[in-house]
Amino acid sequence: MSRMGDAPVPDVLARLGWLLQHGKADEAQRLCEQARQQPGMDPAVLDLWLARTYLHQGRAREAVDLLGALQARSPAGTALLAPVGMALAHAWRQLGHAQAERLSLEQVLSIQPGAFLALLRLGQLWQAEGQAEAALRSYFAAIYHVLQI
Repeated sequence: MSRMGDAPVPDVLARLGWLLQHGKADEAQRLCEQARQQPGMDPAVLDLWLARTYLHQGRAREAVDLLGALQARSPAGTALLAPVGMALAHAWRQLGHAQAERLSLEQVLSIQPGAFLALLRLGQLWQAEGQAEAALRSYFAAIYHVLQI
């Protein structure tokens, strides 16, 4: 079991990312629960990481519920809204709800117009529906925004 001790907040978040990348979602969930006791941890950030953990555990419905609540209580313009929207899109994809996934991706793009992964996934959705022109527009927008950097 992972121990946090007095690890700074960025270290906890980096550890969460590492655990999820290495298939240790159960340990990441325990770390999220422990991190709630650490001073300086933003509960909204922990909710996002917990939802990501749920997605890695195949608990998409719980992720949707948590992310929806997080969206509802986050003020407009909050930096967290774009990553919450991407996680929500991923949850809807796991549940097989393409329309809800598309709406989440469009919401991300309304916050962050050049979000590469949102544009790429939106293109994939359009392509799967046989909407080649819309898919190409989305793919070209993704490439355009990458080349602008």
